[in-house]
Amino acid sequence: MDKKIIGLVGIIIAMVLIFVAFFMPIYSYSTSMDTEELSGFGSFFEDFDVDYNMYLTKMEVKGSIWGMDMTNTTSYSDAEGQFPAKSVFDNTFYLWIITLILAIVSLIGFIALYLTKKNVMKKIALVFGILAFVFALIVPLYFMVGFNDFIDNQYESYLSMSEAEDTGFEYSFWFSASENGMEASGGPGIAWYIMFIAGIIALISSIMLMLNKKEKMKLEPQY
Repeated sequence: MDKKIIGLVGIIIAMVLIFVAFFMPIYSYSTSMDTEELSGFGSFFEDFDVDYNMYLTKMEVKGSIWGMDMTNTTSYSDAEGQFPAKSVFDNTFYLWIITLILAIVSLIGFIALYLTKKNVMKKIALVFGILAFVFALIVPLYFMVGFNDFIDNQYESYLSMSEAEDTGFEYSFWFSASENGMEASGGPGIAWYIMFIAGIIALISSIMLMLNKKEKMKLEPQY
């Protein structure tokens, strides 16, 4: 099969993944409490189990708290001033849009190359395909670093304001903790992983285009 076609199909898949992931959770965590294991409080409290799904522009909360089912969606814009991590999500949002635009321009280059066979279209498809790959990696990595810094800063602020004893807390992007019937766990959502997959596919598309160029050079008659 023509490697240009493989590259074209690949960049389409990468673009679709970047677009679809935009509407999926980038981070999720959950908290729960089993009162039967919570020493001394089982008769006063009811179990709770809550899941938090964080998207680029909103957070969804679902679960049961003190025996009541709840579902709530909050926009970060509506909670401005009450959501300190908003800048991390905003910057990730903008980087995400840039990545999508790069993939679209690369796709246009691939289509134009297939229709016109012009070398300039090959360069556009190749350059923007590689850029889409780079930004598709930057997005999740930036979010991970930014979110980690946010948690660490929040903990330091808590210590300074409450004068609480430093317990040596070290937040991990993937975490799981359990103590006295209370459990908490969290980690990146499906959108975070999809961006890596989309980036790899965009890179493969660019490689296919480069390999196609080399094959053509070999087929040219030598004088």
